[in-house]
Amino acid sequence: MRDLLPLALLLAAPTHAFWRLPCPAPLTIERLDPIVSPGKVSAHAHTILGGNGLASNMTYNTTQASTCSSCTVIGDNSNYWVPALYFQHKNGSFESVKQNGGALVYYLQRAPKGVSMKAFPPNFRMVAGDPFRRSDQNDTEQSAISYACIDYNAPGTPETHAFPTRNCPNGLRQQVFFPSCWDGVNEDSPDHTSHVAYPVGGYNGGKCPDTHPVNLISVFIEILWQTDKFKDFWNPDDKNHPQPFVFAHGDPTGYGGHGDFLNGWDIPLLQRAIDTCTSNSGNVEDCKEFKLRPDKQAEGCVLENNHVDEVVTGVLPRLPGCNDVTPGPDRAPLPSGPPTCGATTTLSNKTGTAASQPSIDGWKYVGCGTDSTSARAMTAARSASDDMTNAKCASFCSDGAANKQGKGFKYFGTQYARECYCADEVRKEAMPIEGVPGTCKMACSGDGSQMCGGYGVLSIWQRAGGDDGVTKGKSRKRFEEHVARHAVKARKIAS
Repeated sequence: MRDLLPLALLLAAPTHAFWRLPCPAPLTIERLDPIVSPGKVSAHAHTILGGNGLASNMTYNTTQASTCSSCTVIGDNSNYWVPALYFQHKNGSFESVKQNGGALVYYLQRAPKGVSMKAFPPNFRMVAGDPFRRSDQNDTEQSAISYACIDYNAPGTPETHAFPTRNCPNGLRQQVFFPSCWDGVNEDSPDHTSHVAYPVGGYNGGKCPDTHPVNLISVFIEILWQTDKFKDFWNPDDKNHPQPFVFAHGDPTGYGGHGDFLNGWDIPLLQRAIDTCTSNSGNVEDCKEFKLRPDKQAEGCVLENNHVDEVVTGVLPRLPGCNDVTPGPDRAPLPSGPPTCGATTTLSNKTGTAASQPSIDGWKYVGCGTDSTSARAMTAARSASDDMTNAKCASFCSDGAANKQGKGFKYFGTQYARECYCADEVRKEAMPIEGVPGTCKMACSGDGSQMCGGYGVLSIWQRAGGDDGVTKGKSRKRFEEHVARHAVKARKIAS
């Protein structure tokens, strides 16, 4: 197998500017692919990042309807996705592999000296890689897909085009380099690749071919998978089971790795960044054109209701969509029809945006706010216990004894599973942001079916009306039932 140029060298050219766009968490994981399978359920599951305007059938205007993005640059509502990764157990079941964060998206200025680079046009989209490959084809397209076995306590090893056949102590990094040359006419093509091309002689810069003369800024994605969490479940020396990881489309080799990009940039903003952001530090903060949302806000941009109503994470008997594992070396066959294992082929009628929370027996859920030890969101009163629930916190904050004025507070919030806070006012900067569901996914210490905030985030509730919420003629049982119904929606985020 050919060795690859290490990423550090790939990015080291001092004359080339670039920035790294952090996308701290996935937007969703589901069988959706608006490029290859518009308007229908995709054949396999993807981990998708970017704007929450994501839909099964998208235009540029759809991206601009996003109320948040899981990437940090304000003005980039693009969507980026790669196939989900699974660990295949010896009993034949599949377990989803989590990511360390979401992804880093590199924007690389790789045009030859004197050649201008262009921002992506509206409705532009493209695919890098070929999901049906199962062997090394020794071409530029294959070179653009690579893997790095991460070990922070050892010297770096050559990157590969296939999955490594050894445990990676600090995870597996997947790398996808997109084409950077455009025909200047078509925003897409039937195979989603013919309208773009790699530079002559390689994927990492150079002159564009005459057929695709327009230099676009280069997009490069890296995702770190937590493959090290499975180190005790497989033996790399086992000849019959040497490499247990498989992409959602049934690829156990890695040669079929691929990525998708659908443009949602504020196009003038991106063009200004291309023209003026000439630092080679890689720090997105060095580009003065950009305003950034905090990581916590980006992490909190998730789809509460998936477009495809099915379970795609955890331990599964089959890959989502009933995809068979096809080790090659021949190309994998095209899907011959609908799934045969009963997997859904119907899009959900639920929206992909965040659902509003219902009123709960005298209180209403405001949302997931930010909090920190240096700038508390609520400071009037607090308690903590190992049997904390949202009802327990509501009761504490409704009790006049907790307030020196002898009356209940207007707000309560739960955090870190066991903490409760009360206040008549919430610090403005801590209040939830409309359209951002947040990362309040931590189960309450007293009831695992409820969500009580999280690390640096607070589940905030507000009194509805003028009464004291749960203590004036309100049924505790009814209150708990409302909280349980709310928790069902919250658990969908956590799953």
